[in-house]
Amino acid sequence: MLHLPNENLLIQKTLYEALEKFQQKTPIIIDRIVTDFDFTQYHLSTVTIPGNEAELDESKVLLSYRSKAWASLLKTADSDVSKLSSFILSKLNNKFELFTTEQSYDFTILIDLNTLEMGDIVQLSLIKIHILSYPFIQAISEYESLNAEVLKSEEEGKILTSSKIYHIENRPNHEGFYIIASSDRITVIFNTKFQDYNDQIFGKVFIQEFIDSRKRNRAIQSSPQVLFSTMPPLEISKSVTKTNEDDHFITFVLFPRHFSNKEIEFLSIAKILQFRNYFHYHIKCSKAYLHSRMRYRVGTFLKVLNRAKIEEESESGVKKTFSGKKMVSF
Repeated sequence: MLHLPNENLLIQKTLYEALEKFQQKTPIIIDRIVTDFDFTQYHLSTVTIPGNEAELDESKVLLSYRSKAWASLLKTADSDVSKLSSFILSKLNNKFELFTTEQSYDFTILIDLNTLEMGDIVQLSLIKIHILSYPFIQAISEYESLNAEVLKSEEEGKILTSSKIYHIENRPNHEGFYIIASSDRITVIFNTKFQDYNDQIFGKVFIQEFIDSRKRNRAIQSSPQVLFSTMPPLEISKSVTKTNEDDHFITFVLFPRHFSNKEIEFLSIAKILQFRNYFHYHIKCSKAYLHSRMRYRVGTFLKVLNRAKIEEESESGVKKTFSGKKMVSF
């Protein structure tokens, strides 16, 4: 299986080229729109000099971000834009500053090529992961407080669950994910839809392989538990008011070992956020592979049938002897 990279490679390429040309003192004008799998859109552009829009400041680049998830993220941050913006800048090591938000975009930062480093480019290419990680970080904080409360109570087997459910809609048709914090785990539930019945069959087989592989292979038994259902899980049954036949729910259960330190925490969040793209990407790849195999098989059968055809004697002047040999008369 192909693992999709966490970084946006087009953002990386654009910024690498811009930095290289700037260091070589070569004139550069950037105006590139990049769209991701989940319709997240980025705009990289050269900054115009204030008061003189005809001239460009080639040492400054703007990176604008737009996503359907932004409205849900603002609700998670209690509609406090500065709170969410501060979190994003802290994830970027506070090396960049906010800029006037570009029209039709949600978030814009200013990049100074004079101070830009290679490591900064990698972080900028992960900006979607950093932005969407906000509710995960909030859920981890809730887990820590709930866990501390259980330890203080000293009641064996006691489990507390937060009353707050983080719901992020990051795709059209109300697709998204839910995050619920407990004193012993964090539950992430994806609500996904399939375009047709065949996709549902592929999806069930795909998820079942996740479950079976975890049982068979001891090396991956520490991976998150995966569950698949057509009905909303109990954790979100009150929050999901309306479901269709196309709605399917995939549940991941994250235990403390999955966010024991900052590095593991980032990898767990990044892989979870990439799961929906990874899941549907491989469904499409599986269908394309089966179609190519069927076309190859049909082509093989046609070759066999063509070899079995009897040649018609349509040539004029051709006669055959009693033994079947051709005799051509001139």
